[in-house]
Amino acid sequence: MKKLYLLTTVALLALSACDKDRMRQPEIPAVGFPEDGVVRISANADAPQTRADGTDEYAGTTLGLFLDYGSGDRLTMDNVRWTKDSGWKADRQMLWKDSKTAVKLYAYAPYVSGQDDPAKIEFSIPADQSKGTTGADLVTWANDSFTPDNNVNENFTTDGKVLITFSHRLVKLTFNFEKGSQFDSDVTVEKAVLFGTTSKVLCDATAASKVSAAADAASQNITLHKLADLKYEAVFCPGDGQKPGATMLEVKMSDNKVLSYTVPSGGLVEGGLKFGYAYEMKMRLGKDKIEVGKITLNPWKDPGRLTTGEAEIDPNVDVWDGTVEPYVVATLPIQIENAAQLAYLAKEVNEGKDFSGWTFQLSKDLSLAGIPWTPIGNMPYSFSGSFYGHGHKIYGLKVNVEDGYAGLFGRVKSDDNLTSTVLIQNLTIVDADVATSGLSAAGIICGYADNNVKIYNCEVSGTVTAQQGFAGGVVGELRKSSTLENCKASVKVKGLEALGGLCGITNGGTILGCSVSSGEIVGITDGSGGQHIGGLVGVVDHDLDDNTIADCTVNSSVKGRIGVGGLFGTFLGAYYTVSNCTVSGTVTVTEGSCGGLVGYVSEADSFTSCGFDGFIVKEGDNVVDTGAAIGFDNSDVTFTDCWYNGAKTGDLKPVGKEKDGKEYSISNTKPSGN
Repeated sequence: MKKLYLLTTVALLALSACDKDRMRQPEIPAVGFPEDGVVRISANADAPQTRADGTDEYAGTTLGLFLDYGSGDRLTMDNVRWTKDSGWKADRQMLWKDSKTAVKLYAYAPYVSGQDDPAKIEFSIPADQSKGTTGADLVTWANDSFTPDNNVNENFTTDGKVLITFSHRLVKLTFNFEKGSQFDSDVTVEKAVLFGTTSKVLCDATAASKVSAAADAASQNITLHKLADLKYEAVFCPGDGQKPGATMLEVKMSDNKVLSYTVPSGGLVEGGLKFGYAYEMKMRLGKDKIEVGKITLNPWKDPGRLTTGEAEIDPNVDVWDGTVEPYVVATLPIQIENAAQLAYLAKEVNEGKDFSGWTFQLSKDLSLAGIPWTPIGNMPYSFSGSFYGHGHKIYGLKVNVEDGYAGLFGRVKSDDNLTSTVLIQNLTIVDADVATSGLSAAGIICGYADNNVKIYNCEVSGTVTAQQGFAGGVVGELRKSSTLENCKASVKVKGLEALGGLCGITNGGTILGCSVSSGEIVGITDGSGGQHIGGLVGVVDHDLDDNTIADCTVNSSVKGRIGVGGLFGTFLGAYYTVSNCTVSGTVTVTEGSCGGLVGYVSEADSFTSCGFDGFIVKEGDNVVDTGAAIGFDNSDVTFTDCWYNGAKTGDLKPVGKEKDGKEYSISNTKPSGN
């Protein structure tokens, strides 16, 4: 989805986007929550690809808005009609509860009376579109957790309006006709009719955004809208008329000759016409028939239904072709509308622009299509701005660097004085393949994060490989006052040493509320490899400041040679406290210092309420220093209310090798409720 910030002159935006030498950081006015608490909106929609900004003011004059604070709440309002005159006005006043309470917002257009469920919008498609397609163009927008204070610069304007950016839900088909030589020059198309479409649809206007034929739908023919001589269009729901062998189109010429087109046996396009796409057909009008020369896609949504190794990707993605395209510099956040603009951001950072104080935001799902990706930032340059995923997904990330940091972002870093924060939030990366062969670090979100970097509410899946350096599912190396919070990983991480399902190594980083939900972390056990392998973090290194790791879970398999643990491989962090972290799954060791929680502990502050509810496997006859909770303890760390499931770990002691003279209180029973 794409955002348009309503500025006075769209042409100026286009010019500024095309001239990077004139790029300047825009000013960010303060966001004003309305004092009267009244809901106000601004509505935009996807626009043809030819526009510089990729969006346009919504062309319709009505929309329906749902404001859902929960059943029975007096401020919950269903299907309120809004009408556009000089601005958008509601039939009934809608009120915010306050600026901090989350609410579900759903919008659709054009307005239809009698709709009381945003997941079941019934919409009848006009059969006569000769005067235009706006009335047939069903569009929706959803935000399942809109909080004005948290949506600053995302969906809430400086003058207190909700930015609604509609996405098209039906199919748009544009016919570009060419006349054969048998027609006189003054003969043209008089009328065009699209046969066998579906008259009525049922649309889910919530985040699920599904469209299907309504139960009482019928077949109907649509009179097309004339855009120009020999150019016609319709917005519709495909039906029997778009199936192989069906008569799909009839064209009446001004000399009264009637031509028709039959869908070929292979169909119009591979996989059929897809909802949300805008197609163009180049058609030659011959002596007695119509021939199709070319069928292309001109998004609304970009082409291609992609298939990964494990899952089919929704077609609502922009597919990268390897090109670079400047983004539009208008106001913060800068909208990243497509993958080519994301590649442009990488190019700018890697040429020396750190973008400190700038904010970027994804406007739709992207596919990098397995094309080799150059990470955003790498030595000596760093990305120092902020990046909002806004709940969107990036598919097909493929990174393989020989000497440098590997990830979507390579090197992310704020200033050395820690006066600013770099924020990466609300981003999902699916089925990534990230690798580095050098002495560096690799992670799906970023390879290296340093100095007040906060990675919040991000989710990743895929594979991370480091032949020599560090590797983590989300971040390779997390340093100095940086934070991972509420992040999820489902990954396979493989390498020589310092591997973690979430983070390879941290020195001064805070980790809160994160999880490794599935996958495997595998240290190469040949030779001297397979060291410092953890389900959550491979190595927690020395630091002089107080740091916290809390409320994390690991459900993954972990395997290594030495320094292997369900949470941490090796723990050297003198000022770290760890609390409320649990592990399930299997931990496998081939040599020694292995524990359900930690493989080797040298320095730490305390472990509180941490537990292991999994199995430990010893591969080989010479495995030593293996404990149900701790492998090798060489520290003064305290363990309070920690536990392991003795029914699964068998006769293993809680600590494989204890520090002389130290007493341990670690229960072999899983507490109730855990």
